[in-house]
Amino acid sequence: MPGNGYLRSGRSALRTAVLRAFRALGKGAKLTAPERRVLLLAWLAAPLVTSSLRAVGLKGTRWWLSASARAGARLLPGPLALPDVPRAAELVAVAYRYHWVGGECLPRALTQAWLHGLAGQSVRLCIGVAPQGERLAAHAWVEPADTTRPAGAIDLVPLRAAA
Repeated sequence: MPGNGYLRSGRSALRTAVLRAFRALGKGAKLTAPERRVLLLAWLAAPLVTSSLRAVGLKGTRWWLSASARAGARLLPGPLALPDVPRAAELVAVAYRYHWVGGECLPRALTQAWLHGLAGQSVRLCIGVAPQGERLAAHAWVEPADTTRPAGAIDLVPLRAAA
């Protein structure tokens, strides 16, 4: 059948891309089993989050990510062991770096917040802006929900923080 060769080559390409991401992150350090699981989930979520942002925007994407995190947490065979916020951000960044969809800070932050939701952890999705001459620079990031920012600690002004 002509489709079998295509499916086989697609699975092979997928396996190669995932293994490349694992190797890139694991240079100098071995990944734990929970870290491998997080990296794989982030890699699988990348095209969904990126496509959703283009199709339904930020509000629609946040809605379905929140709903799927609640439902997914109940469907997982066991609790998702997620590392701390900075390590999770690193794992998500590597997943996007080695994915064909790529992704800037917003899809990465949404994916990370979704993973924390799956793990039952409370985080804050932050989107901030800073003036740069005539333009505005923007950035999205995730931080623990219980984090308090000292005044002037960051140069970006959060537009809104959402749990």
